[in-house]
Amino acid sequence: MNLHHLNEPLSFLLAILSVAIAYFYNFPDPLAGILLPTLAITIAIVPHELAHRQVARGKGCWSRFVLYPPGFFVTFIVNALFGVLTRSPLLFISGYTFISCYRYTSDHEGHISLAGPLTNIIISLASLALLYSLPLDSLEISFLAYLMRLNAFVAFFNLLPLGPLDGSKIFRWNIAIWAILFALSAYLAFVL
Repeated sequence: MNLHHLNEPLSFLLAILSVAIAYFYNFPDPLAGILLPTLAITIAIVPHELAHRQVARGKGCWSRFVLYPPGFFVTFIVNALFGVLTRSPLLFISGYTFISCYRYTSDHEGHISLAGPLTNIIISLASLALLYSLPLDSLEISFLAYLMRLNAFVAFFNLLPLGPLDGSKIFRWNIAIWAILFALSAYLAFVL
């Protein structure tokens, strides 16, 4: 099977599986241990990539999520092994949003790169707002707290100004926007 040519929904499904495998050791409570964390992973990955895709398409580019086979296999293996020890994922590098543009400016790159982490920050803040505004049971509180931190961490990781990550492109485009989002994602992920 050539993983480069999978359709987009199957690529998303495999990317989610490569991260969710870390939770498959939580069999005593399948709802809280597997299903809800996998739902949170889906909410963190899919909207992030769709945001990149839709902003790119709005700029006149062709775009879709693709599975990155080396990243998929490394993510799957590391998360499977790491899940035994911690019951949570370590890597999120199974795929990326492929973008092809006839005309591609630094503003295009900045806006497209910004869309993913900004989506995660919005989901994180919405989860936080729900935590403090709704009467919730303990399972709902756990899910929303995890969703808040996971999305903040995905934003933080993607905002690192390294290599092909979104952060390096946003940093080059507008350092002030990068600094605000990086600080906010770090606060939500590690301090709050």
